[in-house]
Amino acid sequence: KRPTQLIAQPGFAPRAAREAACVPSRRGMTDVASAAAQLSKLSLTSSKKQLNPEAPAAHLTNLEVVLFLDVDGVLHPPNPKHERLQFRRSCMELLREVVQETGATIVLSTTWRLHQDARKYLAARLAEYGLGFVSRTPSIAQFQRPREILAWVRKYSPATWVAVDDWPLHEDGNQLAGHFVQTKARFGLQQDTADKIKALLRQQREALGQSTERPSGGIAAALATALPDGV
Repeated sequence: KRPTQLIAQPGFAPRAAREAACVPSRRGMTDVASAAAQLSKLSLTSSKKQLNPEAPAAHLTNLEVVLFLDVDGVLHPPNPKHERLQFRRSCMELLREVVQETGATIVLSTTWRLHQDARKYLAARLAEYGLGFVSRTPSIAQFQRPREILAWVRKYSPATWVAVDDWPLHEDGNQLAGHFVQTKARFGLQQDTADKIKALLRQQREALGQSTERPSGGIAAALATALPDGV
């Protein structure tokens, strides 16, 4: 089935259908299977680049820095009318800047995480910028993204973490206070929102009495032993 057919099925929130519309069909994916295979191969040979799709659960506990990533409204505007409008270069470069400067490990909170074809395509696009993800939040219910993020946090206890999304997740309570940055959906990730992500992570590290220098070790350990078929 096409990813659009997989995601836009009864029971999913309207956002799921909206994000599904941004996922190209198999015909539009240029050798995604090959890209995913190459991605897995690279992940086993590189401990410096965050290229691996997903890591074993044992290596997700107590990560130093985690970034919960939405896609539509963050990496490109919602409902792009053509594949070439997806994954805007300026947004992708800012995401790479955040990851490089903070040492963040990406965990997917986007609806793109729900289906394998969408995850493979997303992994291939992130890999173009030397990026990748190591996990994804659980699927609990419609419109429950804050609960899904907090469930992952409770299970794996990251030292510092921030969620970036174009939805006002903080309106569901104050549990995300100090851990959430909202983008403007029309523009996606911009310099001011990227700077806010870095600032929140820095504040959290200072509150823990940790160095504000870029952490290392945890990400490399997770990637070095990650499963090649975990997309």
